[in-house]
Amino acid sequence: MQKCNAEMINFRDDATNALSEKVMIATQQRKLLDEFKTEIKEIRAQKKELLKPNIPEIEITARPTGSHAQSLKLTKPKNATSDRK
Repeated sequence: MQKCNAEMINFRDDATNALSEKVMIATQQRKLLDEFKTEIKEIRAQKKELLKPNIPEIEITARPTGSHAQSLKLTKPKNATSDRK
Protein backbone atom coordinates (compact mmCIF):
# COMPACT_ATOMS: atom_id res chain seq x y z
CA MET A 1 0.00 0.00 0.00
CA GLN A 2 2.81 2.39 0.87
CA LYS A 3 4.52 1.53 -2.39
CA CYS A 4 1.34 2.39 -4.30
CA ASN A 5 1.02 5.70 -2.44
CA ALA A 6 4.64 6.55 -3.19
CA GLU A 7 4.11 5.82 -6.88
CA MET A 8 1.00 8.01 -6.90
CA ILE A 9 2.91 10.85 -5.24
CA ASN A 10 5.76 10.49 -7.74
CA PHE A 11 3.28 10.46 -10.63
CA ARG A 12 1.54 13.56 -9.29
CA ASP A 13 4.88 15.34 -8.83
CA ASP A 14 5.94 14.38 -12.34
CA ALA A 15 2.62 15.58 -13.77
CA THR A 16 2.86 18.84 -11.81
CA ASN A 17 6.43 19.40 -13.01
CA ALA A 18 5.45 18.67 -16.61
CA LEU A 19 2.48 21.03 -16.37
CA SER A 20 4.65 23.75 -14.82
CA GLU A 21 7.14 23.34 -17.63
CA LYS A 22 4.40 23.64 -20.26
CA VAL A 23 3.01 26.77 -18.58
CA MET A 24 6.51 28.28 -18.41
CA ILE A 25 7.09 27.58 -22.11
CA ALA A 26 3.72 29.08 -23.03
CA THR A 27 4.50 32.17 -20.96
CA GLN A 28 7.90 32.55 -22.63
CA GLN A 29 6.32 32.18 -26.05
CA ARG A 30 3.77 34.87 -25.19
CA LYS A 31 6.56 37.23 -24.09
CA LEU A 32 8.48 36.56 -27.30
CA LEU A 33 5.36 37.13 -29.38
CA ASP A 34 4.74 40.47 -27.65
CA GLU A 35 8.39 41.48 -28.19
CA PHE A 36 8.21 40.57 -31.88
CA LYS A 37 4.97 42.50 -32.30
CA THR A 38 6.61 45.56 -30.75
CA GLU A 39 9.65 45.19 -33.01
CA ILE A 40 7.43 44.83 -36.08
CA LYS A 41 5.55 48.02 -35.16
CA GLU A 42 8.86 49.89 -34.76
CA ILE A 43 10.15 48.57 -38.09
CA ARG A 44 6.93 49.59 -39.84
CA ALA A 45 7.17 53.08 -38.34
CA GLN A 46 10.80 53.36 -39.53
CA LYS A 47 9.79 52.11 -42.99
CA LYS A 48 6.98 54.65 -43.16
CA GLU A 49 9.39 57.42 -42.18
CA LEU A 50 11.96 56.31 -44.76
CA LEU A 51 9.35 56.16 -47.53
CA LYS A 52 8.46 59.81 -47.05
CA PRO A 53 9.92 61.92 -49.86
CA ASN A 54 13.02 63.75 -48.70
CA ILE A 55 12.48 66.84 -50.84
CA PRO A 56 12.93 70.24 -49.23
CA GLU A 57 9.95 72.51 -49.59
CA ILE A 58 10.45 75.32 -52.06
CA GLU A 59 8.79 78.60 -51.41
CA ILE A 60 7.15 79.83 -54.59
CA THR A 61 6.86 83.57 -54.92
CA ALA A 62 4.36 84.72 -57.48
CA ARG A 63 5.37 87.55 -59.76
CA PRO A 64 2.81 90.26 -60.27
CA THR A 65 1.17 90.27 -63.65
CA GLY A 66 -1.07 92.56 -65.61
CA SER A 67 -2.12 95.98 -64.34
CA HIS A 68 -0.74 95.26 -60.88
CA ALA A 69 2.74 94.85 -62.35
CA GLN A 70 2.37 98.11 -64.26
CA SER A 71 1.38 99.99 -61.12
CA LEU A 72 4.45 98.64 -59.32
CA LYS A 73 6.67 99.92 -62.14
CA LEU A 74 5.11 103.38 -61.93
CA THR A 75 5.67 103.70 -58.18
CA LYS A 76 9.39 102.94 -58.32
CA PRO A 77 11.47 105.84 -57.06
CA LYS A 78 13.45 107.61 -59.75
CA ASN A 79 17.19 107.74 -59.35
CA ALA A 80 19.19 110.97 -59.44
CA THR A 81 20.41 110.62 -63.04
CA SER A 82 16.93 110.41 -64.50
CA ASP A 83 15.87 113.60 -62.62
CA ARG A 84 18.58 115.65 -64.39
CA LYS A 85 17.31 114.91 -67.89
